[in-house]
Amino acid sequence: MKLIKYLCIILIPLLLVGCWDQVELNERDYVVSIGIDYIDEAVHFTYNLPNLPVVTGQGDGDEKSFIKVIEANTLYESNKIFGSRSKRKLNFDHAKVVIFGEGVLNNKTVFTKILDEFERNPHFARTVMVLAVEEEAEEMIELEIEGSNDMGMHLMGLYENNQYDVLKAAELTLGDLINSINERDGTVLIPRVKLEEDEPMIEGLGLVINYEFRDWLSREDVEKMSWVTGKGKGTSVVTSFEEGNEEEEVTIEITKMETSLKFDEKEGEFRISVDIITEADVKAYTLNPQYSLFEEENIRKLEDKTKNILEEETKDFITMIQDEYGIDLFNMLDQMAIKNRKLWIKHNENWDDVFAKANIEVEAKVDIRRIGVAK
Repeated sequence: MKLIKYLCIILIPLLLVGCWDQVELNERDYVVSIGIDYIDEAVHFTYNLPNLPVVTGQGDGDEKSFIKVIEANTLYESNKIFGSRSKRKLNFDHAKVVIFGEGVLNNKTVFTKILDEFERNPHFARTVMVLAVEEEAEEMIELEIEGSNDMGMHLMGLYENNQYDVLKAAELTLGDLINSINERDGTVLIPRVKLEEDEPMIEGLGLVINYEFRDWLSREDVEKMSWVTGKGKGTSVVTSFEEGNEEEEVTIEITKMETSLKFDEKEGEFRISVDIITEADVKAYTLNPQYSLFEEENIRKLEDKTKNILEEETKDFITMIQDEYGIDLFNMLDQMAIKNRKLWIKHNENWDDVFAKANIEVEAKVDIRRIGVAK
């Protein structure tokens, strides 16, 4: 009996060797990133595939990756066309990035059709990162980056190596995209990638409302949004002891942040209180004996100035969102479900209308813990 058990243990690994679908590794085309554009009333799919023999050092040549562009009505049709032109089987197991061009985001019919395909397609992992570009995704996919084999891996690295950047908190996966679109009636914020001196960088967000592109939000907008959501660690505020004195600017970095929301309704007026509690460090300041940071009075002045900036800029940003978009981009409804269930039951069905008209007040508390570096 023991002999049979030992034989089974030895034979099982042998049975598992090889590809489950009987397609060898060198017979596959691995897609690392894919760009989707809508150009001249046609959908363009741009595939980025690594040249495995060159990347692994087992082949000759300079090309580390291949780019293929296919015009088709759907992703399914594009993949079929791709397969008819290649001797290898198309594979998305190692896909890292999907990039949407603005043309796709501007066309509700095309965008919803592609989203539906991604939702139904089992070959794309829900962890694939999603980005948007202001112009064409094809241009971004084709860009060659020194020291990087392909754009997909490079863009993944931008997120992984900048974990304290405020835009890290806005990272969007394919699963997040599908969930947000379904749960919020076609509203989603997609991180924007743009070229800066021929190098890609994550810069702001693309706002989609009702399945259609609405606007680009800047990095500054994202920072203010993070103050509302309590994810503003790593953001900064620039102030000075004397109003308008740029030569004596002081940079305050937020090292810890918590935001608490309170909901109330009286006499037909819906009110939201946004309480921002922060700890901060002075990162840079101009040495000035008149305003020595070793004096507690001057630290208190900086705290008050930083508090005022946080309150004023956050309030202005929320008001802008209410007036221009009329939609809750801060997921306040989720907080209300926890903080005030009674109001959530009353207003969850018409929340965006209530949010757009709500009286929202902001109060901040700033505690400067370290005085930073003098220059």
